[in-house]
Amino acid sequence: MGNFDRADLSQNFIRGQPKALWPTLLIVFWLLFVSACFAEELAQKHLPPTPPKLLCLNDGFYAGVSGGYSWNAIQRNEHASILGDPLFSEKSFVNPAGFTGTLFMGYGYYFKGLYYLGAEGFGNLTGASETINTDFFGTLGEYTYHTRTSTDYSYGASLLSGYKVSDLTLIYMRFGFVQERFKEEERESLLSAPNGKPFLESNTHYFANGFSYGFGFEQALYSRLSFRGEFTHTSFQSFTNTYTSFVSATTAKLQPSNNQILFGLIWHIW
Repeated sequence: MGNFDRADLSQNFIRGQPKALWPTLLIVFWLLFVSACFAEELAQKHLPPTPPKLLCLNDGFYAGVSGGYSWNAIQRNEHASILGDPLFSEKSFVNPAGFTGTLFMGYGYYFKGLYYLGAEGFGNLTGASETINTDFFGTLGEYTYHTRTSTDYSYGASLLSGYKVSDLTLIYMRFGFVQERFKEEERESLLSAPNGKPFLESNTHYFANGFSYGFGFEQALYSRLSFRGEFTHTSFQSFTNTYTSFVSATTAKLQPSNNQILFGLIWHIW
């Protein structure tokens, strides 16, 4: 038998040891990595759920749309004459009414989280109107008198001041300026005239300035969306319309006011 060299055997074992350990080390590291990932996922599953963001009204820019009903109260003081002779003089009230729609945009800010101050611009479209037909007797016989009073649009700006009664609800008052267009259609006829042809026909319009005030509420619905309801009253300056023809003259002084009930949705932009 040959000589057994222990030194050579030990040296060969040491040189081969690192090559034999690499697969074992890789397996150990892989098991440690998989165990760590599994432990992290298990810990995430047992964490309490993140509470949802509380719904509340926030300040910032907003825009919205609303709709409702509008009715006017217009006092008319009217005087008419024909061929220089007084025909009639009367005081009456007309109440043009109809549905209305509004677009608005503004900015609001909460002081100390409770007190609210905002500024808003708006535009209204409406179909409010009323027609009056009257028969009366004058110097030349029986007359018919037709008048149609209507409004079609208005616009303005308001300041809003309110109080946040809860995170979800705001109550407020509104004060502002409104300009509205009023239209008048006037027609007067003498029934004894040939074919009853009108001797006076006129279509006029007038822009009246007014001061508006009212109150309302806003209720948070979802995230940036909220609901609004409000009532406003507007008192307008008086104005005078004069209608003339070759035989007659009519002067009407109008003192209008307006009421609105509106409900709408508001989108809080940021």
